[in-house]
Amino acid sequence: LALCNPLIDAGFTPVIIDTVLEGTRARKFDDALFAGFSIYTDINITGALALARDLKARYPELPLVWGGPHVIMKPEQTARHPLVDFACFGEGECSVVALAQNLSSGKSTFENVPGIIWKNAQGALVRNPAPEYVDVNALKVYPYHILDEQLYNLKNGKIYYEASRGCPYGCKFCSYDHTQWRNRAAAKVIEDLSFIEREFVPQEIQITDANHFMNIPWVSQIWAGKIARGLRFRWETNCRFDTLARITD
Repeated sequence: LALCNPLIDAGFTPVIIDTVLEGTRARKFDDALFAGFSIYTDINITGALALARDLKARYPELPLVWGGPHVIMKPEQTARHPLVDFACFGEGECSVVALAQNLSSGKSTFENVPGIIWKNAQGALVRNPAPEYVDVNALKVYPYHILDEQLYNLKNGKIYYEASRGCPYGCKFCSYDHTQWRNRAAAKVIEDLSFIEREFVPQEIQITDANHFMNIPWVSQIWAGKIARGLRFRWETNCRFDTLARITD
């Protein structure tokens, strides 16, 4: 869903297929430019490979693009697999539009797409340079309107929102980018949360940040803004215990 706004703005029509809620029932991909997989390092990979194998059998020319936490952690290993045409190891917003434009124009080389590993005509892996960081303040609220309301129960349910990205700590079990913590401006976060409550009236908003409490004045401004505006949703987020310990009552 995070990649949909850039694609929509560039004139493409993204379609979400949630195999957790929909299963892997057959879908037609006759007019698809590519199929993208977002995977974690768990049984999710097994199901994704089975679906990829089915897609390649039915649509041999359909490019398969893999991303997500597992690919960030193991990009070359992922890219070597015969069911992987492109492995995205950077922030997808920085790669997906250029990749879609290349594919739609029939190009067979992809040196201009940052943050991907691809296979050249000889089958050798080519690792492109990493992209610049995305400007988190330029990101829009996810386009929830393209989702099937019958599957997700968005109204009066739970909605996800990203207020910051990254984490400077180097926990070895974590696939997050450990070089920078980047936050949206507090005023933008408050406006976005107000918009989400107005449009969907969610019971809860899950703040998906890796470490939400990195900047205490910023956090205070956001949640004081929620109170001042009378926003009623519950909220939940993530942080490290040592970060949480710095917070006042």
